[in-house]
Amino acid sequence: MYEKYKALFEKYAELTVKIGANVQKGQYVVINCPVDSSPFGRMVSKAAYESGAAWVQINWTDEASHLLDYKYADKDMFDTVPQWKVDSRLYYCEKGACFISILGEDPDIFATADPEKIKKDAVSRSKALTGYYEYIMGNKCCWTIVAVPEKNWADKMYGTENSLDLLTTDIFKTVRILNSKGVVIADPIAAWKEHCKIITDRCAFLNEKQFKYLHYKSSNGTDLMVGMPENHIWMGAGEESTNGTYFIANMPTEEIFSAPDYRKINGKLISSMPLSYMGNIINNFGFEYKDGKIVNFFAETGYETLKNLLSVDEETQYLGEIALVDKKTPIAAMKTVFYNTLFDENASCHFALGEAYPSCIRGGLDMSRDELKEKGINYSLEHVDFMVGTEDLSIIGYDSQGNPTVIFEDGSFAF
Repeated sequence: MYEKYKALFEKYAELTVKIGANVQKGQYVVINCPVDSSPFGRMVSKAAYESGAAWVQINWTDEASHLLDYKYADKDMFDTVPQWKVDSRLYYCEKGACFISILGEDPDIFATADPEKIKKDAVSRSKALTGYYEYIMGNKCCWTIVAVPEKNWADKMYGTENSLDLLTTDIFKTVRILNSKGVVIADPIAAWKEHCKIITDRCAFLNEKQFKYLHYKSSNGTDLMVGMPENHIWMGAGEESTNGTYFIANMPTEEIFSAPDYRKINGKLISSMPLSYMGNIINNFGFEYKDGKIVNFFAETGYETLKNLLSVDEETQYLGEIALVDKKTPIAAMKTVFYNTLFDENASCHFALGEAYPSCIRGGLDMSRDELKEKGINYSLEHVDFMVGTEDLSIIGYDSQGNPTVIFEDGSFAF
């Protein structure tokens, strides 16, 4: 596959380095990459060095081996994280490194694993790596997440002999290397800059409005009032690290996002797409909120997985992100479920359980955790996106005087 599409993967690696992480001369770069995707990991490493990186550290990951851990290791082994793993990340944070995560996942890889072990693993990692996650969430460095095709993932999506080819070309379409007809885009970097400007202009409109709350309504049962904190900020496309370097955290990206006031969420919220969490699928699920907290939830598939997710800490029962995605975006137009949040969140409006981004409130990057919470910005060990956008989704924003503005009508931006 990598040889067959070599030229396109090389363009992808260049985009990842120059547009995603925006690697600077003399900078350290950390790449997290699946062993089965090693050809692309090396392409990204080469592109980073060609952009002037001082050192590139590749951390290889292997989900198949981790499945063996879940199968054979004692439960107590998942209560802690080796200190060297923590120290390694913090070392590169102190060096001012940027971080590139390459995903190449089988959505069902952990379907047979012990859910209690998965939960213990998730909780212990979140606690041990708190310093690293705060560094990332606080934009103290540049970081980006991209994905490459994987055979089991492709087969789950398409179920045909040419599944891997289909997924490969679809990924290239989502990151503007190919257009919707599969033709190579001459200058993907220019295409990304144009795309970012459109999103930035929409953010400016929303930020000027400073809505007090939003009303979500859909025929699938969603009927939710979402309070917004004072001085909230809508963001999208790229953002700046604390040292002023522009980067794009997710490639692809179509969303405009902010942080709700976690204490002011009331009503029902129903999912519109499956959620892949820790190698398990949760489908046809929903929540009922009162004063910000989940008071009831259900799931047709993956109920225990969802239950474990919501028990990581109390704060996962509150919302940390609100994101707007037009149903007419290139990914939404594919009408394809990717079973991968990186893609599915860019096909549908969504929320996130748990952690909020401090950058979504004015001055948030300089606030303490307690100060952020006082402003209504949630803190959690988890941050998990789930999709709620539908063909008929309506979102109306109300300002402090109660004046309405239609934001979404029939699943699309109304402005």
